[in-house]
Amino acid sequence: MSELPLVTIIVPTLNQGKYIAETLDSILMQDYPHFECLVMDGGSTDETLEVLQRYSHDPRLVWYSKPYRGLFHALNQAHEHARGEIIGWQNSDDTYVGQVISPTVAYFQAHPEVELIHGDVMITDEKNQPTGKIILARPFDVVEQLSGIAPIVPMGVFWRRAVWEKTGGFNESLVHTMDTDFFIRAARVSKIAPLPGIRSTYRQHPESQSVKLDFEVIEVRKATADELLAQPEKYPELQSRRRLLDSNFAFLYAETYLRHGNRTMARVYARRAVWKSPILRRRWPYLLLFCVDMHLHTQFSYQLSHLWRRTKQYTGLR
Repeated sequence: MSELPLVTIIVPTLNQGKYIAETLDSILMQDYPHFECLVMDGGSTDETLEVLQRYSHDPRLVWYSKPYRGLFHALNQAHEHARGEIIGWQNSDDTYVGQVISPTVAYFQAHPEVELIHGDVMITDEKNQPTGKIILARPFDVVEQLSGIAPIVPMGVFWRRAVWEKTGGFNESLVHTMDTDFFIRAARVSKIAPLPGIRSTYRQHPESQSVKLDFEVIEVRKATADELLAQPEKYPELQSRRRLLDSNFAFLYAETYLRHGNRTMARVYARRAVWKSPILRRRWPYLLLFCVDMHLHTQFSYQLSHLWRRTKQYTGLR
């Protein structure tokens, strides 16, 4: 046992009592023999504490409950308690899929140069049933991370403690892009690698922050991108990719307006996404189809995207 690295899974939570038991079960059923699960409760007023007390017999589970200054304050505080050499982050309304910790440790041991890995994530509904959509892990790209087109999804991530120490942890002064900021800074000081295979679910339900924030998150992401673009000496790789960033953000606005039922504004931003997109960009045909869908009320782009995701899932393409 002493030769195996200790793994810490951090679970920040606040009033997710109806979901957290599924999360804990998916963690505690892992076959890796040397891990701890660290729950950071922000002072829940629902049934969360009662659920946590039901797991008090398992020495691998440790939990703290007190008010935190938000999600990332809880994550930073968790690192002060965590004993693991390898750290994982799992949201309290999501679940691991199968055995995740053992292959993670094996990958880190086989690739000592890699300090952060992320995997595929399966989107589920409120009852944790698959919706058919999968977020595939791709090699890290700062533009895709900034614009949210293909970001690293936190619940599929593990990192060596050294990454947190080198980056200084999460920047709590940011509001909605602290994870984006962390991954960008991590990529500048360490090697990040995708690990193929579905590692976690991503439950989307009315109470989830990702559903509530929508436009606000896009605005914050765009402000972050503008801030980095204003530092050409520090982020030279972004200067030649301004049009791609603009196109990505326009597409996010189009999708969000469409989701909220404003097809007129969705069409405006869909056209802007096509206009700003570099012609040789891989997503350009999809953007054209998306524009057609906006005008004809069809779903060609969604069907094409769904087929492409399925093809990549079964063939291992990235």
